[in-house]
Formats: sequence, C-alpha cells, structure tokens
Amino acid sequence: MAVGASASAVADGRLLHQDPFARPALATQAASVRGPGSGGVESAPAWSPQLVAVVVAGSDSLVNIDGAIVRMGEEIDGHRLVAVREEEAVFLQGNKRTVLRMRTALKQDRERGRP
Repeated sequence: MAVGASASAVADGRLLHQDPFARPALATQAASVRGPGSGGVESAPAWSPQLVAVVVAGSDSLVNIDGAIVRMGEEIDGHRLVAVREEEAVFLQGNKRTVLRMRTALKQDRERGRP
C-alpha cells in the first residue's frame, strides 16, 4: 500500500503525487538593495513566519512554524529553535535572537478594537 494514498485510490491504481495535507511552501526571495554606491548588495528579507502552535515539553518541545514542525535544536530557514514557552518560541541565527509569539483570533480581535 502506498503511503499517503487512500484505499479507494490504491484500489483504482491511482496514487497521490503529493501529500494532500501538506501546506504549500512559502517562497522567500532576497530583496536586492540598489542605491548610489551600494554596488548591488543583496540583503535578506526580515524573517517573520507565523507561530501556529507550541508543545512545551522541555528538551522534547515542538513548534509549528507556518505548517512545518520544528523540534528543539532544529533549524528552519537558518534559525535554530533554542527555547519554547507558552505561546512563544525563541530562535537564534548567529548572534541574532528572534522571539515569535502566537497570535490567536481573540488577540487579533482585541488589536482591531473588536470586543
């Protein structure tokens, strides 16, 4: 039996070519900074993915970043997960520390001034 294929698809001889539950990958492009005397230096865009979920379990903690599951110590887009707390995750890229916070629907409504 093929992984990711339903029983009816396998019975019909059809196989899925992709995971139907996988979220599409986000395309990231480096922004080209061109100004007088810059020489066309490339600078990477700010890293600001969405923290979807966290599982706080000490060294076994996990986070969901834009649909990708990341474990403690693993990297995503060059950022290493170093800490997970309730509703936030801390990443390091070199000496740069980035803290991502979960944005729930209730928080978003409050920010928009909705009760």
